[in-house]
Amino acid sequence: MPPNQLSIFQSCSSAGPESPWSSSVSQETETPSRYVLPSNLEEAIRRLDDRQLDRLMSVALEERARRKQPLVPEKSQRKRNAEAVSPPLPQGKLNAVRAAFKAGVTPARIAREFGISQQDVRGVLAGDAKK
Repeated sequence: MPPNQLSIFQSCSSAGPESPWSSSVSQETETPSRYVLPSNLEEAIRRLDDRQLDRLMSVALEERARRKQPLVPEKSQRKRNAEAVSPPLPQGKLNAVRAAFKAGVTPARIAREFGISQQDVRGVLAGDAKK
């Protein structure tokens, strides 16, 4: 029976600190479909030397960070967050949007000319309709 990850970890923990957790042992093993932590994890970790413990910590933290990465790339997420929380328009722009619309300019053109989103233009015009 070929050793699995569990037996590697247990043999490392039961052999004592003088037995390094070598990569040659893990290369000789078949890759199991699922890794299982030993039931005496605390004792196994106590037997690791400082270098091995540091390596274990860094690999575990990297894996944790990898799993928590957002599904949306960071660049487009920042853009989306900026659009979602747009600051209120100054009174001067509000008046200019209203005047342009009364003059017959389309909302799309108003948004393009003033450098604001069409949603903001619709919001200003909808606010006028409520009054």
